[in-house]
Amino acid sequence: MRMAKVKAIIFDLNDTLVKSGDPEARIIKEFGLKMPYQKVESVFCGKTTAGSNKQFSKEVAGKLGIPLAKENLAKLEGIVEAELKIVRPFADAIPTLKALKAKGFKLGIVSNSWGLAIEKLRKISRLFELFDAESFSHETNKFKPNPASFKICTRALGIKPFEAVMVGDSVRNDVQGAARVKMKGILLNRSPKRVENLGNVPQIFGLKSVGKADRKSVV
Repeated sequence: MRMAKVKAIIFDLNDTLVKSGDPEARIIKEFGLKMPYQKVESVFCGKTTAGSNKQFSKEVAGKLGIPLAKENLAKLEGIVEAELKIVRPFADAIPTLKALKAKGFKLGIVSNSWGLAIEKLRKISRLFELFDAESFSHETNKFKPNPASFKICTRALGIKPFEAVMVGDSVRNDVQGAARVKMKGILLNRSPKRVENLGNVPQIFGLKSVGKADRKSVV
């Protein structure tokens, strides 16, 4: 994929830089919720006032209409705890970011994120120290593929969207979302069994190739 004047590379977080589960899908299944996935995501990854699993689970349950019975809250806390145990950086994440940083690229994150996972990552790794700007949904309440989530990041980086490349694991959120602000998107596919009709969407299977980027060639 040939590019011109690439100043920044922006990354998705979950299943791109860090291993994660799918807490929204688990919540929908466990509680038999009859609502779209994006609705659950907007609550789970939206702004909350909670600082602990117990508080967070109670707040999420209330917003999703899950009865605040003791057994329901215990089940939800269990889901959150299990999902937190999964969260950790992929082995190729930090080396790739360091390689890009050494070449002078600005680095950003645009993520539909939940606060407890971000707090864990800040404690167990120095991942976020490598970034120049972040756009986390649990702080901004803006969700990909909403153009606002990308613009928050590019403004903080001091660049125009077309001067950046977005790397993420979702066609809808990362590739098509980036295209809505005239940013190029690259799909990261970490699953060899995942098959999609991608058309002309650039696809990579790990971050190593991104680490070799220069100003005119990202992959």
